[in-house]
Parts: sequence; structure tokens; C-alpha cells
Amino acid sequence: MPAPQKPDIQKYAWFLFLLLTSCYALVSFFRTSTSTLAVDIMKDFAVGGGLMSVMSSAYFYPYGFMQIPAGILSDRWGSRNTITLFMLLGAAGTLLFALAPSVTAATAGRVIIGMGMGMVFVPSLRVFLRWFPHHQHVLITGLILSLGSGGMLLATWPLMKASRRLRWERCFPTSCTSPPTGPSPSGSSACTVRSSPSPVSGPVPTSFRATA
Repeated sequence: MPAPQKPDIQKYAWFLFLLLTSCYALVSFFRTSTSTLAVDIMKDFAVGGGLMSVMSSAYFYPYGFMQIPAGILSDRWGSRNTITLFMLLGAAGTLLFALAPSVTAATAGRVIIGMGMGMVFVPSLRVFLRWFPHHQHVLITGLILSLGSGGMLLATWPLMKASRRLRWERCFPTSCTSPPTGPSPSGSSACTVRSSPSPVSGPVPTSFRATA
């Protein structure tokens, strides 16, 4: 039977899970967002379905490619540094996409977003493997995949309604500057995420420590 975790470790582990799942929800959000806004984007850039599909798919190729160095960089830099750096990169790509004057610039923004979002899932799994007991690893992996996919739901009707009020260009800067997305989890990752419970990674924040 596995040894029970200390209360402070348990609370902090679940906090990490919620934070990193929020980051992964943003990954799912960007997968679907351009499909919801396709008509508006095509109208503003005066392009047809062919160029629109190229711009939309520009997210997926760098996302898939980044799965190759994801584990290597997580081991070399640590999960906290990797997630923080590439979430900020994704936020920069989001701003470029929102402010793009042409479909070419928007495509470049999608490429940068894909690169940034591609470095979230694997480093997150590395954190979970260190903070959760072995018998919970399958559960945690399933939960981040299922709950994180909720970002796709945010990219459907809620995003459509927001685009009607704010225009689609303003929806993306809002998504990358408001919790639980963009610089907010990047800053939280930099300040609170510890790659493992070992003393080398730093102590558990005071607010998560068990009280007598």
C-alpha cells in the first residue's frame, strides 16, 4: 500500500494540477478558435477558404514538432522554466496574430502560438510524475486530457459571443492576458511551480503548508 502524502504536499500537488490544466486548456482553445471565427477572419483579410485553412493549420505543425524537444528541454531546463518561457512565447504569438495586418503575419503568429503551446503537456506530465504518487499517475493524466479539452468548448459559443461584442482581434489579447491563460499562468509557473518535492526545487509555498 503506498505511503500517504503529507497534507501540504497533497494540497500543493493539486494546486499544480489546476494551474497546469488551465495552461493546457489554452492549448485546446487555440486548436478550435480559428474555426469559430473563420468567417470574420476571412472577411477582414479578404481571403478565401484555401488561405484560411493554411493559416489555421499553421498552428498544428510546429505544435507537433515541439513534442520532440519537449522532454529534452524539460529535463535540461526543468518543467517550470520550460512552461514559463514557452507560455510567454505563445502569448507573444497571440498578440502578433491579433494585431496582424495581413494573413501572412497572422500565419506567422499561429506558428509562434503552436511553438509555445507545444511545450505545455509533456512538461506538465513530468511535474505530475514527481508530485503525485504512482497509483494516481493514470488518473491525473486522464484528468488533464479531459478537463484541458474544455478549452475547446470556450472556443465555440463563448468565443463567438465575445467576438460579436469585442471583434475577434480583441478576443485573443484578452485570452492571453486574463486568468487562467497567458502571462497569468506564466507568472504563476515562474513563482510557484516546483519541478519536484525535493529540497533542490525549493520549499512548498507557505500558503500550502499544513497548520497544526
